[in-house]
Amino acid sequence: MKSLNIIKNMLKETKMFVGTATTGEECLEKIKFGSYNLVLMDCHMPDITASELLIRVRDIVPDIPVYAISSIPMDEEEFYQSKGFNGVLLKPVDSKLLEKQF
Repeated sequence: MKSLNIIKNMLKETKMFVGTATTGEECLEKIKFGSYNLVLMDCHMPDITASELLIRVRDIVPDIPVYAISSIPMDEEEFYQSKGFNGVLLKPVDSKLLEKQF
């Protein structure tokens, strides 16, 4: 929840509409009934694994870019891309990098 608020605050100054969800099911409901250009997904959702949520998001909107947000430094980019994510942002998220990338 803390990283959700941090990223939302980082994007406050942009002209982007930022929708948030605290569970995987809430995320899926918002995607079904809303219009989004991008999903930033924390890899530690309380009710579903990130890989399973990614599959379900892509079932609804196949071409939407989905980026993982993680604090576990391993070969992040390669690992998450092998799972189907478009990329990964490591915590703590750099606000300047976030704004440039999106």
